Amino acid sequence: KSVRRQVALLGKAAAGYNRMFDLGPVLASYIAMREAGMTAKDAGAQALDLMNFRKRGENSGVISALFAFSQPAFIGGANAIATLYNPVTGRFNPRAWARLGTYTLVFLAAQALFRAMADDDEGGNKIDQQGDFVQNGHILIPVGDGLVKVPLAFGLVRVANGMARAMIGAGTGEMSPAEAFGRWVGGSVVPVVS
Repeated sequence: KSVRRQVALLGKAAAGYNRMFDLGPVLASYIAMREAGMTAKDAGAQALDLMNFRKRGENSGVISALFAFSQPAFIGGANAIATLYNPVTGRFNPRAWARLGTYTLVFLAAQALFRAMADDDEGGNKIDQQGDFVQNGHILIPVGDGLVKVPLAFGLVRVANGMARAMIGAGTGEMSPAEAFGRWVGGSVVPVVS
């Protein structure tokens, strides 16, 4: 077989593997809604509404093959933007902006508290020793000698958590404002990159 054909087969295998992760949350949501008493038709409609597979960009196939969870990340980002700004009406949603501000303030207070609770050791603060991927996607709570990692959903919650992290980093002088902004965009607004 030619190299091109082998690369194409490898790409198909990677895309199939990553598609499993795209479908898993939808199936789990469907099962949870059925267990909560929804009819199969309603649960199916709600589950499909969580991720519209027909909304694909021109190059989304290539990106999906390279990055697991790319489709949910894109849909989550689009949903977050649509929550804040309605392109049909051309208006911002003040309630959503208030919610984002509230989430950010709560995460700011919680992260300041948890950073104060985390002991410093040879490498500095235990929370800061975790990678950006872990910090962007989790609330890290110091318990004893370890950390409890509470996962965060994509969307406004993760954006607010990233804003709080960036504000703390810039406020303590651990990051420049430009670096804090870059980490926020790269890790929270566009989570495929993180």
